[in-house]
Amino acid sequence: MPPIAAEARYADLYDFAPVGYCTLDSDGVIRAINLTGAATLEAERAWLVGRPLGEAITPVDPRQLQDHLVRCRRATGRVRVEIAGTLASGRFVELSLTSVADARDPGGWRMNTVFTEATETHREILDAKRAKDELLEVVSHELRTPLGALIMWSQVLRTSDDDPIRRARALDAIEQSARRQVRLVDDLIDVARSLTGQLSLSLSRVAFTPLVEHAVAALRPAIAAREIDVRMSLDPAAGDVRGDPARLTKVVSNLLEHALRFSAPRGVVTVTLARASDQLRLTVRDDGAAIPADELPRLFDPFAPHGASPARAVGSMGLGLAVTRALVVRHDGTITVTSGDRGAAFTVTLPALAASARDAAAIS
Repeated sequence: MPPIAAEARYADLYDFAPVGYCTLDSDGVIRAINLTGAATLEAERAWLVGRPLGEAITPVDPRQLQDHLVRCRRATGRVRVEIAGTLASGRFVELSLTSVADARDPGGWRMNTVFTEATETHREILDAKRAKDELLEVVSHELRTPLGALIMWSQVLRTSDDDPIRRARALDAIEQSARRQVRLVDDLIDVARSLTGQLSLSLSRVAFTPLVEHAVAALRPAIAAREIDVRMSLDPAAGDVRGDPARLTKVVSNLLEHALRFSAPRGVVTVTLARASDQLRLTVRDDGAAIPADELPRLFDPFAPHGASPARAVGSMGLGLAVTRALVVRHDGTITVTSGDRGAAFTVTLPALAASARDAAAIS
Protein backbone atom coordinates (compact mmCIF):
# COMPACT_ATOMS: atom_id res chain seq x y z
CA MET A 1 0.00 0.00 0.00
CA PRO A 2 1.49 3.41 -0.94
CA PRO A 3 2.44 5.54 2.11
CA ILE A 4 -0.03 8.28 1.21
CA ALA A 5 -2.92 5.81 0.96
CA ALA A 6 -1.99 4.23 4.29
CA GLU A 7 -1.78 7.64 5.93
CA ALA A 8 -5.19 8.58 4.57
CA ARG A 9 -6.67 5.32 5.84
CA TYR A 10 -5.32 5.91 9.33
CA ALA A 11 -6.62 9.48 9.18
CA ASP A 12 -10.08 8.09 8.42
CA LEU A 13 -9.81 5.61 11.28
CA TYR A 14 -8.82 8.49 13.59
CA ASP A 15 -11.53 10.86 12.44
CA PHE A 16 -14.39 8.38 12.35
CA ALA A 17 -13.54 6.28 15.38
CA PRO A 18 -16.60 5.53 17.54
CA VAL A 19 -15.14 7.59 20.41
CA GLY A 20 -13.80 11.10 20.76
CA TYR A 21 -10.02 11.40 20.67
CA CYS A 22 -7.93 14.48 21.39
CA THR A 23 -4.42 15.49 22.33
CA LEU A 24 -3.97 18.05 25.10
CA ASP A 25 -0.82 19.95 26.03
CA SER A 26 0.39 20.56 29.59
CA ASP A 27 -2.01 23.50 29.94
CA GLY A 28 -5.02 21.45 28.86
CA VAL A 29 -5.18 23.13 25.43
CA ILE A 30 -6.56 20.98 22.60
CA ARG A 31 -3.78 20.42 20.03
CA ALA A 32 -5.64 17.84 17.94
CA ILE A 33 -9.12 16.31 17.94
CA ASN A 34 -10.95 13.86 15.70
CA LEU A 35 -14.30 14.52 14.05
CA THR A 36 -16.13 12.26 16.52
CA GLY A 37 -14.69 14.28 19.40
CA ALA A 38 -15.71 17.54 17.79
CA ALA A 39 -19.23 16.19 17.25
CA THR A 40 -19.38 15.05 20.89
CA LEU A 41 -18.39 18.55 22.01
CA GLU A 42 -20.84 20.01 19.47
CA ALA A 43 -18.30 22.39 17.98
CA GLU A 44 -16.24 22.77 14.81
CA ARG A 45 -12.79 21.22 14.92
CA ALA A 46 -11.21 24.46 13.68
CA TRP A 47 -12.76 26.30 16.64
CA LEU A 48 -11.69 23.66 19.20
CA VAL A 49 -8.02 23.31 18.23
CA GLY A 50 -5.97 25.82 20.15
CA ARG A 51 -8.58 26.30 22.88
CA PRO A 52 -8.49 24.88 26.42
CA LEU A 53 -10.77 21.91 26.92
CA GLY A 54 -12.30 23.95 29.74
CA GLU A 55 -13.77 26.29 27.13
CA ALA A 56 -15.31 23.45 25.12
CA ILE A 57 -17.01 22.14 28.27
CA THR A 58 -17.45 24.24 31.39
CA PRO A 59 -17.30 21.75 34.28
CA VAL A 60 -19.64 21.98 37.24
CA ASP A 61 -16.47 21.63 39.33
CA PRO A 62 -13.66 23.59 37.56
CA ARG A 63 -11.04 21.81 39.65
CA GLN A 64 -11.73 18.49 37.94
CA LEU A 65 -9.82 19.24 34.73
CA GLN A 66 -6.86 20.75 36.53
CA ASP A 67 -6.69 17.82 38.95
CA HIS A 68 -6.88 15.46 35.97
CA LEU A 69 -3.87 17.14 34.33
CA VAL A 70 -1.88 16.92 37.55
CA ARG A 71 -2.73 13.24 38.03
CA CYS A 72 -1.72 12.46 34.44
CA ARG A 73 1.71 14.05 34.93
CA ARG A 74 2.32 11.84 37.97
CA ALA A 75 0.82 8.60 36.66
CA THR A 76 2.50 5.97 34.51
CA GLY A 77 -0.71 4.49 33.14
CA ARG A 78 -4.27 5.44 32.29
CA VAL A 79 -6.08 8.07 34.33
CA ARG A 80 -9.87 8.37 34.28
CA VAL A 81 -12.20 11.16 35.26
CA GLU A 82 -15.93 11.82 34.95
CA ILE A 83 -16.79 15.42 34.15
CA ALA A 84 -20.24 16.97 34.18
CA GLY A 85 -20.60 20.37 32.59
CA THR A 86 -22.08 22.60 29.92
CA LEU A 87 -20.90 22.59 26.30
CA ALA A 88 -20.35 25.79 24.36
CA SER A 89 -23.65 24.98 22.65
CA GLY A 90 -25.40 25.26 26.03
CA ARG A 91 -26.25 21.56 26.47
CA PHE A 92 -25.44 19.87 29.77
CA VAL A 93 -23.51 16.60 29.38
CA GLU A 94 -21.49 14.08 31.36
CA LEU A 95 -18.21 13.00 29.77
CA SER A 96 -15.98 10.08 30.65
CA LEU A 97 -12.29 10.82 29.91
CA THR A 98 -9.42 8.34 29.87
CA SER A 99 -5.96 9.88 29.40
CA VAL A 100 -2.39 8.68 29.01
CA ALA A 101 0.57 11.05 29.35
CA ASP A 102 3.12 11.04 26.51
CA ALA A 103 6.43 12.80 27.14
CA ARG A 104 7.96 11.51 23.89
CA ASP A 105 6.20 14.01 21.64
CA PRO A 106 8.75 16.37 20.02
CA GLY A 107 6.48 19.29 20.82
CA GLY A 108 6.69 18.57 24.55
CA TRP A 109 4.51 16.85 27.10
CA ARG A 110 1.17 15.70 25.72
CA MET A 111 -1.89 13.93 27.06
CA ASN A 112 -3.66 11.57 24.68
CA THR A 113 -7.30 11.41 25.71
CA VAL A 114 -10.24 9.23 24.72
CA PHE A 115 -13.67 10.54 25.74
CA THR A 116 -17.32 9.60 25.35
CA GLU A 117 -20.61 11.01 26.49
CA ALA A 118 -22.09 8.97 29.30
CA THR A 119 -24.92 6.66 28.25
CA GLU A 120 -27.92 6.03 30.49
CA THR A 121 -26.30 2.85 31.80
CA HIS A 122 -23.06 4.69 32.35
CA ARG A 123 -24.89 7.44 34.21
CA GLU A 124 -26.44 4.84 36.47
CA ILE A 125 -22.96 3.49 37.21
CA LEU A 126 -21.68 7.02 37.90
CA ASP A 127 -24.68 7.75 40.13
CA ALA A 128 -24.06 4.52 42.04
CA LYS A 129 -20.40 5.43 42.50
CA ARG A 130 -21.29 8.91 43.73
CA ALA A 131 -23.92 7.45 46.06
CA LYS A 132 -21.35 5.04 47.47
CA ASP A 133 -18.85 7.85 48.06
CA GLU A 134 -21.51 9.99 49.73
CA LEU A 135 -22.63 7.03 51.83
CA LEU A 136 -19.11 6.40 53.11
CA GLU A 137 -18.65 10.08 53.93
CA VAL A 138 -21.98 10.47 55.72
CA VAL A 139 -21.80 7.16 57.58
CA SER A 140 -18.29 7.98 58.78
CA HIS A 141 -19.56 11.29 60.15
CA GLU A 142 -22.66 9.77 61.75
CA LEU A 143 -20.70 6.98 63.43
CA ARG A 144 -18.02 9.38 64.64
CA THR A 145 -20.53 11.50 66.56
CA PRO A 146 -21.70 8.86 69.07
CA LEU A 147 -18.23 7.36 69.25
CA GLY A 148 -16.79 10.77 70.15
CA ALA A 149 -19.38 11.13 72.90
CA LEU A 150 -18.57 7.66 74.23
CA ILE A 151 -14.87 8.51 74.44
CA MET A 152 -15.48 11.90 76.06
CA TRP A 153 -17.83 10.59 78.74
CA SER A 154 -15.57 7.59 79.40
CA GLN A 155 -12.81 10.03 80.21
CA VAL A 156 -15.19 11.92 82.51
CA LEU A 157 -15.87 8.67 84.36
CA ARG A 158 -12.16 8.25 85.07
CA THR A 159 -12.09 11.55 86.97
CA SER A 160 -15.46 11.45 88.73
CA ASP A 161 -15.01 8.76 91.38
CA ASP A 162 -16.03 11.14 94.18
CA ASP A 163 -18.85 12.85 92.27
CA PRO A 164 -21.88 10.54 92.03
CA ILE A 165 -23.96 13.11 90.13
CA ARG A 166 -21.31 13.62 87.48
CA ARG A 167 -20.76 9.87 87.28
CA ALA A 168 -24.50 9.21 86.79
CA ARG A 169 -24.65 11.88 84.09
CA ALA A 170 -21.69 10.31 82.28
CA LEU A 171 -23.28 6.85 82.42
CA ASP A 172 -26.55 8.23 81.02
CA ALA A 173 -24.72 9.95 78.19
CA ILE A 174 -22.76 6.79 77.38
CA GLU A 175 -25.96 4.75 77.27
CA GLN A 176 -27.66 7.29 75.00
CA SER A 177 -24.68 7.38 72.64
CA ALA A 178 -24.52 3.59 72.52
CA ARG A 179 -28.25 3.35 71.80
CA ARG A 180 -27.93 5.96 69.06
CA GLN A 181 -25.14 3.97 67.45
CA VAL A 182 -27.10 0.73 67.67
CA ARG A 183 -30.09 2.40 66.06
CA LEU A 184 -27.92 3.85 63.31
CA VAL A 185 -26.47 0.43 62.52
CA ASP A 186 -29.96 -1.12 62.60
CA ASP A 187 -31.21 1.53 60.16
CA LEU A 188 -28.26 0.93 57.84
CA ILE A 189 -28.98 -2.79 57.86
CA ASP A 190 -32.68 -2.20 57.17
CA VAL A 191 -31.88 0.14 54.27
CA ALA A 192 -29.43 -2.37 52.80
CA ARG A 193 -31.95 -5.20 53.15
CA SER A 194 -34.73 -3.13 51.59
CA LEU A 195 -32.55 -2.28 48.60
CA THR A 196 -31.79 -5.97 48.05
CA GLY A 197 -35.33 -7.17 48.75
CA GLN A 198 -34.29 -9.05 51.89
CA LEU A 199 -36.26 -7.11 54.49
CA SER A 200 -38.04 -9.86 56.42
CA LEU A 201 -41.30 -9.60 58.36
CA SER A 202 -42.95 -11.72 61.07
CA LEU A 203 -46.58 -11.32 60.05
CA SER A 204 -49.59 -11.58 62.33
CA ARG A 205 -52.92 -9.87 62.93
CA VAL A 206 -52.18 -6.51 64.58
CA ALA A 207 -54.63 -4.19 66.32
CA PHE A 208 -53.39 -0.86 65.06
CA THR A 209 -54.96 1.60 67.50
CA PRO A 210 -53.25 0.11 70.60
CA LEU A 211 -49.99 -0.09 68.64
CA VAL A 212 -50.10 3.67 67.98
CA GLU A 213 -50.96 4.37 71.61
CA HIS A 214 -48.00 2.29 72.82
CA ALA A 215 -45.63 4.03 70.39
CA VAL A 216 -46.70 7.43 71.69
CA ALA A 217 -46.38 6.27 75.30
CA ALA A 218 -42.82 5.09 74.69
CA LEU A 219 -41.87 8.59 73.52
CA ARG A 220 -43.41 10.42 76.50
CA PRO A 221 -40.00 11.37 77.99
CA ALA A 222 -38.95 13.04 74.71
CA ILE A 223 -42.37 14.68 74.41
CA ALA A 224 -42.09 16.05 77.94
CA ALA A 225 -38.52 17.24 77.43
CA ARG A 226 -39.54 19.41 74.46
CA GLU A 227 -42.89 20.31 76.04
CA ILE A 228 -44.73 19.20 72.91
CA ASP A 229 -48.51 18.97 72.97
CA VAL A 230 -49.32 15.66 71.27
CA ARG A 231 -52.97 15.54 70.32
CA MET A 232 -54.36 12.16 69.33
CA SER A 233 -57.53 11.34 67.47
CA LEU A 234 -57.56 7.57 67.16
CA ASP A 235 -60.58 5.66 65.96
CA PRO A 236 -60.94 2.76 68.45
CA ALA A 237 -62.78 0.79 65.79
CA ALA A 238 -60.17 1.41 63.09
CA GLY A 239 -59.49 -2.30 63.01
CA ASP A 240 -56.52 -4.55 62.38
CA VAL A 241 -53.83 -4.95 59.77
CA ARG A 242 -51.67 -7.88 58.80
CA GLY A 243 -48.13 -6.97 59.65
CA ASP A 244 -45.05 -7.24 61.77
CA PRO A 245 -45.82 -5.53 65.13
CA ALA A 246 -42.20 -4.51 65.77
CA ARG A 247 -41.78 -3.11 62.26
CA LEU A 248 -45.07 -1.23 62.36
CA THR A 249 -44.16 0.22 65.76
CA LYS A 250 -40.95 1.46 64.18
CA VAL A 251 -42.95 3.15 61.41
CA VAL A 252 -45.09 5.03 63.94
CA SER A 253 -42.10 5.86 66.17
CA ASN A 254 -40.03 7.17 63.27
CA LEU A 255 -42.81 9.51 62.15
CA LEU A 256 -43.40 10.72 65.70
CA GLU A 257 -39.70 11.32 66.31
CA HIS A 258 -39.46 13.23 63.04
CA ALA A 259 -42.41 15.40 64.07
CA LEU A 260 -40.95 16.01 67.54
CA ARG A 261 -37.57 16.91 66.09
CA PHE A 262 -38.94 19.54 63.74
CA SER A 263 -41.66 21.02 65.94
CA ALA A 264 -40.81 24.15 67.83
CA PRO A 265 -40.49 23.80 71.62
CA ARG A 266 -44.00 23.80 73.10
CA GLY A 267 -45.35 23.09 69.64
CA VAL A 268 -48.21 20.83 68.62
CA VAL A 269 -48.08 17.40 67.00
CA THR A 270 -51.31 15.74 65.92
CA VAL A 271 -51.72 12.01 65.40
CA THR A 272 -54.84 10.87 63.56
CA LEU A 273 -55.94 7.31 62.82
CA ALA A 274 -59.08 6.55 60.86
CA ARG A 275 -60.53 3.84 58.67
CA ALA A 276 -61.51 4.61 55.09
CA SER A 277 -63.29 1.68 53.45
CA ASP A 278 -60.76 -1.17 53.40
CA GLN A 279 -57.78 0.93 54.47
CA LEU A 280 -56.33 2.38 57.65
CA ARG A 281 -54.96 5.90 57.42
CA LEU A 282 -52.45 7.26 59.94
CA THR A 283 -51.43 10.91 59.73
CA VAL A 284 -48.71 12.55 61.84
CA ARG A 285 -48.56 16.33 61.52
CA ASP A 286 -46.10 18.80 63.03
CA ASP A 287 -46.20 22.59 63.19
CA GLY A 288 -42.53 23.22 62.43
CA ALA A 289 -41.02 24.93 59.41
CA ALA A 290 -42.42 24.06 56.01
CA ILE A 291 -40.52 21.69 53.71
CA PRO A 292 -39.58 23.28 50.36
CA ALA A 293 -41.62 21.83 47.50
CA ASP A 294 -38.52 20.79 45.52
CA GLU A 295 -37.32 18.79 48.52
CA LEU A 296 -40.47 16.69 48.97
CA PRO A 297 -39.71 14.14 46.20
CA ARG A 298 -36.31 13.35 47.76
CA LEU A 299 -37.43 13.23 51.36
CA PHE A 300 -37.62 9.43 51.56
CA ASP A 301 -34.34 8.80 49.73
CA PRO A 302 -31.60 7.21 51.86
CA PHE A 303 -28.95 9.73 52.93
CA ALA A 304 -30.89 12.66 51.49
CA PRO A 305 -30.36 15.75 53.69
CA HIS A 306 -33.56 16.98 55.32
CA GLY A 307 -34.56 20.56 55.52
CA ALA A 308 -33.00 23.13 53.29
CA SER A 309 -34.48 25.74 55.60
CA PRO A 310 -32.48 26.40 58.80
CA ALA A 311 -35.39 25.27 60.96
CA ARG A 312 -35.25 21.82 59.37
CA ALA A 313 -31.48 21.46 59.08
CA VAL A 314 -30.45 18.86 61.62
CA GLY A 315 -27.42 17.33 59.91
CA SER A 316 -28.77 13.79 59.89
CA MET A 317 -28.45 11.47 56.95
CA GLY A 318 -32.15 10.83 56.68
CA LEU A 319 -32.26 7.09 57.26
CA GLY A 320 -35.37 7.20 59.44
CA LEU A 321 -37.77 8.18 56.67
CA ALA A 322 -36.08 5.87 54.16
CA VAL A 323 -36.53 2.95 56.55
CA THR A 324 -40.11 4.04 57.23
CA ARG A 325 -41.01 4.01 53.54
CA ALA A 326 -39.33 0.63 53.02
CA LEU A 327 -41.32 -0.89 55.91
CA VAL A 328 -44.60 0.62 54.72
CA VAL A 329 -44.07 -0.69 51.20
CA ARG A 330 -43.26 -4.16 52.57
CA HIS A 331 -46.68 -4.05 54.25
CA ASP A 332 -48.31 -3.26 50.87
CA GLY A 333 -48.97 0.29 52.03
CA THR A 334 -48.14 3.80 50.87
CA ILE A 335 -46.65 6.86 52.54
CA THR A 336 -47.00 10.45 51.38
CA VAL A 337 -45.96 13.84 52.68
CA THR A 338 -47.47 17.28 52.23
CA SER A 339 -46.29 20.66 53.43
CA GLY A 340 -47.99 24.02 53.22
CA ASP A 341 -47.05 27.37 54.69
CA ARG A 342 -46.07 25.67 57.92
CA GLY A 343 -45.41 22.16 59.15
CA ALA A 344 -45.55 18.83 57.38
CA ALA A 345 -48.01 15.95 57.40
CA PHE A 346 -46.98 12.34 56.78
CA THR A 347 -49.79 9.94 55.90
CA VAL A 348 -49.41 6.15 55.97
CA THR A 349 -52.11 4.03 54.34
CA LEU A 350 -52.27 0.29 55.05
CA PRO A 351 -54.68 -2.44 53.90
CA ALA A 352 -57.19 -3.18 56.66
CA LEU A 353 -58.23 -6.69 57.54
CA ALA A 354 -61.88 -7.67 57.62
CA ALA A 355 -63.33 -7.68 61.12
CA SER A 356 -62.84 -10.95 62.94
CA ALA A 357 -65.83 -12.89 64.25
CA ARG A 358 -65.04 -11.76 67.79
CA ASP A 359 -64.85 -8.10 66.71
CA ALA A 360 -68.10 -8.40 64.79
CA ALA A 361 -69.85 -9.81 67.85
CA ALA A 362 -68.49 -7.04 70.06
CA ILE A 363 -69.66 -4.37 67.62
CA SER A 364 -73.15 -5.87 67.38
